[in-house]
Amino acid sequence: MKGSSAQLERMAPNLAKLAAAVPDPMGGLRGLARFLETHHAAGTVLAMLADDETMATVLVSLLGRGAYLSDMLLTHPEAFVPLFVAQDVSEGPEAVEQAVLEAASSLDGDIALRELRRQKTILELQIALEEIYRRGEPESAWRLTAALARGCAIAVARLAARDADLDPEAFGILLLGSAGNGEPVLNSDLDLVFLHDDADLAGRVTRAAQRTGRELERRTADGLLFRIDQRLRLYGQQGVLAASLGSARDFYASKAPVTTRLALVRMRALGGAPAASLVKELPEILYARGFGLDDWKELRAIRDQIVAQVPPGCFDVKSSPGTLSDIEFAAAAAQLERGADNPALRETNTRAAIGALAAAGHWSADDARVLTDAQRFFKVVESCLRTLYPRPVSQLPANDHEAHILARMAGFENFGQVTDRAAEHTAAVLRIVDRSDLRRNDA
Repeated sequence: MKGSSAQLERMAPNLAKLAAAVPDPMGGLRGLARFLETHHAAGTVLAMLADDETMATVLVSLLGRGAYLSDMLLTHPEAFVPLFVAQDVSEGPEAVEQAVLEAASSLDGDIALRELRRQKTILELQIALEEIYRRGEPESAWRLTAALARGCAIAVARLAARDADLDPEAFGILLLGSAGNGEPVLNSDLDLVFLHDDADLAGRVTRAAQRTGRELERRTADGLLFRIDQRLRLYGQQGVLAASLGSARDFYASKAPVTTRLALVRMRALGGAPAASLVKELPEILYARGFGLDDWKELRAIRDQIVAQVPPGCFDVKSSPGTLSDIEFAAAAAQLERGADNPALRETNTRAAIGALAAAGHWSADDARVLTDAQRFFKVVESCLRTLYPRPVSQLPANDHEAHILARMAGFENFGQVTDRAAEHTAAVLRIVDRSDLRRNDA
């Protein structure tokens, strides 16, 4: 113990220098102290940090970047060393998804789930490092997070199908929301819809769906995989958990509310023949229905309700006017309005959709640049908020200390620069959507 204390004392000046470079210096140093207290081989880790400045930099960077990552490392200190020897996320999204699937493929039951959670923790920390060190390319980390989400959902669904004595091909899963879009940030939810195409299998598919959701959301000593948001399933949270392909086709074609139809523009099949079939058929149905004046009116009313839920004096990067919801809704609605006659508009990624709409003349090239720049800014800030706090948050902090940390995380010198940039983007976005979309005069 004396040797470790002496070694830590010798490292103190360098550790202080490393901490000064992270968004939350004191949080980084406090986290380091707690990390060494909880790690079963603190002396060995300390020696490694003394010999390898890269390892020390990585550790302080993760501990000094908000509660989500810090809590993850402090709860699972054994995940630190594997960051340098496990699957490298720089190999790309496909490699990440495959690594997750392989983690559980040769194991059964609870052992497979424990290994899956362990692998997810390591990969998520690696993705966080990718976002820290490739600040100019945040989309890379978001695509990796999407691959991690897909891999975890597919792996758990396969285990659940096996336990229900069900062929995985009979267990359909649709992925919607930000993960369906292909670019979720860390600490995001998954929007899943479960399907079957055989009434005789409905009970087993429902059991598999229940197990899938339960295990994805279960918080254990080995960690949490993903929270599930079920608001987009048929008839909302109170609707049937696993729907038949026929009922899903009918609901989405004629009964789905506007927000669900917009979400379906970003859908993708995760697995199973029913999901693959719906993803193949549904675009024609969705786009044939179009997006008329009544739909625009309903969307405007929904947006007004969303904005009204933002507390007075708060700024929400997802729900305040001119932020992510306005950009996403405007793009998806324009796709539905124009996509029946132009299949090139049927993009599942928002940025790609904005580009396609500009190419089709819906927006000018300058408008498309404004929208994509704003979307990137607000998603970067959202990503910082999701790691600053342990729970999902999308409102800018009111606390001065947290606001300063957020600004540094987002690459700004002070919080005033963040709010000024946010105001510029919201004004620019609203000029575009007010002129042609969500608040069009003829709606």
